[in-house]
Amino acid sequence: MARERPEIARKALLLGLGNPLWGDDGAGSEAVRLFRRLYRYPDTLQVVDGGTLGIGLVAWLGSVAAAVILDAAIGPGSPGTVLDLPCRRLARTRWLRLSEHEVGLDDVVALATWCGRLPRRLRVVGIVAARLAPGVGLSEPVRQALPQALDVTSRWLRRWGVAVWRKDGPPE
Repeated sequence: MARERPEIARKALLLGLGNPLWGDDGAGSEAVRLFRRLYRYPDTLQVVDGGTLGIGLVAWLGSVAAAVILDAAIGPGSPGTVLDLPCRRLARTRWLRLSEHEVGLDDVVALATWCGRLPRRLRVVGIVAARLAPGVGLSEPVRQALPQALDVTSRWLRRWGVAVWRKDGPPE
């Protein structure tokens, strides 16, 4: 097994996914914007709005030792339910695909695994979508779930040694 490069081992990634022009599919992108506004974090944490990059996300995942991905999901649970999943559960959870030609999060993780570019630590924080249709803006249940999704995200990052905390409070 190849040794990890030290400069990669020190980095973590917070990656928001989704298309903000397709209703609740933009939840991951909006969560990243909210995280940037509400949280303090070190330079070793890359905070990226991955939008709909698809296969291009494999390079982002391969550049870090730990990652949290924020995305919209289709169940289980009612709209606004926050899901906290290890990557091995992705195959059993439905992630959004707007067409049969689109690359899904499960495809990206499978390819990153196959290429040996999956971070050692990977969590997916999903928010169950209520509205998936053309249009800008999140549904109310998804918008209300954003703070909870960021709480889950920040707990994972702190567990992995990344110093993140809300700007309106003391370091936790």
